Amino acid sequence: MSDRRRRPLIGVTGPSSRLARGRLAALLCLRMVGARGRWLAPGTDPAAVRRLDGLVLTGGSDIDPTAYGSSDKPWSPPDVERDRFELAALEVAEERGLVVLGICRGSQLLNVHRGGDLHDDIQPLRKASKNYRTLLPRRPVQIEEQSRLNGVFGRDRFKINALHHQAVDSLGHSLSVAAIDEDAVVQGIEDPAHTFCVGVQWHPEYLFWSPPHLNLFRALVEAAARHQRETRPVRR
Repeated sequence: MSDRRRRPLIGVTGPSSRLARGRLAALLCLRMVGARGRWLAPGTDPAAVRRLDGLVLTGGSDIDPTAYGSSDKPWSPPDVERDRFELAALEVAEERGLVVLGICRGSQLLNVHRGGDLHDDIQPLRKASKNYRTLLPRRPVQIEEQSRLNGVFGRDRFKINALHHQAVDSLGHSLSVAAIDEDAVVQGIEDPAHTFCVGVQWHPEYLFWSPPHLNLFRALVEAAARHQRETRPVRR
């Protein structure tokens, strides 16, 4: 098998636009840590996820509140087609035991897929800090000591960027909180029993120049490579 084919193949979801910045940045990060990336968008057959070694769900538009049983009016127009596609992709990924990284919206959707719900607007939760939006790592977070994220970053405190106003509220099944900010808003979730199933509320793809944040993609790819080896058919 060629070196190229041995490199894990990671699907990266996003909106229909080929110029979606978050997806392009995530594809770059995956390439930097030795993986192949495949662009996925609404209209792609979710069955294509079966041929992947992992899945990254990127950020973007708000999730339709009806997807998690809320009757609140959307803060901004949701991309319902994308919601449906990514939820179907997560279903296949779970069935196949694929590694998953959810980024911002992707973390929220991972929680919704597991039966959790969201805060439609986190502004009322801000007591200790403002709900500023920035690509720079300015917001401090606390990582749970026994979490996978703690092992990835090798520390229990660091700073992140912030572009969101929805956030995880009630956790979905089998998920636990991995990181919170100074207002106790959930900034990281994970499934402790899974090989690698992590959601982060920030955007590590825009912090590729920072080794700890790039390590998140590296950890995903290493877990995908292990899954690839374990599920590869044995040649006789």
